[in-house]
Amino acid sequence: GIVVTAPARSEPLSRMREALEWLMRTYGHDVLSRTVVTISHQMPHRLVDLTSIRDALTPRTAGFVEIPFDAALAKPGALDHRSLSAEVIEAWTGVLNALGRISAPDQDSARTGELA
Repeated sequence: GIVVTAPARSEPLSRMREALEWLMRTYGHDVLSRTVVTISHQMPHRLVDLTSIRDALTPRTAGFVEIPFDAALAKPGALDHRSLSAEVIEAWTGVLNALGRISAPDQDSARTGELA
């Protein structure tokens, strides 16, 4: 599976759209069914409304997960995972669950390095 992550701000979300379009042009539209999109909230308040993005991507991707703001992630230096909020851990668990639901590529694809 593929994980595409973008901050919850207008310009990075536009670049994420371009990245998803590149993935589809390069590997076919079905690549989205093996892609998990994560949106990282880097501010305590919402800067953009993600409703239309979530509505468009949820049925086409393996998962759409919002990572909530966590002050522990905003601090400089080494991250102590024990300081992460329960909501952030739950969100990243959701990403792992979405990845776990993706079927493994067939053996030929795994050998050649191509996406299934």
